[in-house]
Formats: sequence, C-alpha cells, structure tokens
Amino acid sequence: MTIVGNNCFAASIDSQSDPAALIDWRHTENPQLPHYRHALPDSIAQQLFQLMRSLRLTFGAIDLVQTPSGEYVFLEVNPSGQWLWLDDMLGFGISDSIAAWLAAIPCD
Repeated sequence: MTIVGNNCFAASIDSQSDPAALIDWRHTENPQLPHYRHALPDSIAQQLFQLMRSLRLTFGAIDLVQTPSGEYVFLEVNPSGQWLWLDDMLGFGISDSIAAWLAAIPCD
C-alpha cells in the first residue's frame, strides 16, 4: 500500500504463482508476476493511516502480507519506498497524487 497524504493505493502481488517468489516476491525473474489493484478493508486502511499520523509521515510505502486465511500482517513502512512501477502497471495515479501533495507544501 502506498499512502500519499490522505490517499491510499493498495496493490497485491501474486507471489505464490512463482516458486522463486514464495518467500520474497522480489526474487522472481518473471517480469510479468501478476499485480492487481487491491480493495483493502477500511479497518486496515484506517489503522495504517493512524500509524502514519503517529510516525508523522505523509508518505509511505507499506508492506503487508495477506495470509491464506485472509489475515493482514504488517511488515514495514518505508518513508521513501518505491511506487512508480505500481503506477505504471496498474494506472493508480500515484504520480499525480504526489505532484498535488508536493504542490500543496508551503515553501518558505
């Protein structure tokens, strides 16, 4: 999930479709590993927004794992994480959201 201000963009990566990526999706050599837009439950999204407020972050790339039973497990939040490939693959509009977020930051 990528959070930009009050916007969130959730994606899922089907890492289990490639044996090389079972533990870590980045270990795949498959450039077409399936990526999907993901409808994150509102309760999980709200918990992540609360975490961001607690950390005083307005941008973050958050890594989660969804277990086979549907439970979400938090791994990390990266305050300078990668996101462009998700915008390219899924047409999220993260780039536009970041541009608007940056344009709203006052410069002194």
